[in-house]
Amino acid sequence: MRLEIEPVAPATVRALRRDLLYPDAPGDGIDYPGDGAPGSVALAAFEGEARRLVGTATVLVEAPPRPLGGRVSPAWRLRGVATVPDRRNEGIGTRLVVAALEHVAAAGGGLVWCNARLAARAVYERLGFSADGEAFELPGVGPHLVMWRSVAPLGG
Repeated sequence: MRLEIEPVAPATVRALRRDLLYPDAPGDGIDYPGDGAPGSVALAAFEGEARRLVGTATVLVEAPPRPLGGRVSPAWRLRGVATVPDRRNEGIGTRLVVAALEHVAAAGGGLVWCNARLAARAVYERLGFSADGEAFELPGVGPHLVMWRSVAPLGG
């Protein structure tokens, strides 16, 4: 099945974010601080001719909670990486993260960090991320780790 990953308006993925990542959140979707800000991008994975929305990821210009890897700036936060249940374990999330990293590289590179779900740690490690610190609980969401990696500028 054909899969296309492309930048979209944050509103396109708001409901999917809520449904997959924050099912107990009130309202019709989830907005992140920085959605739509210069440099930030919401990505969507669309499947087939019907363009079914099957995954999302967002990368935002945002400083990490503490210095990571000896770098602080420029810093990007990866958030909301999610795939619909019937398409998990097919590499869609990985492709979304790679697309986010390519966006950062094209924008000049820098530090990319995220609060990764413990269950996804191995996926992030395969993509070059390192864990920083101990696991912590995000209330209502579950156990996470801060993970990070450097991204070189495109052509650099």
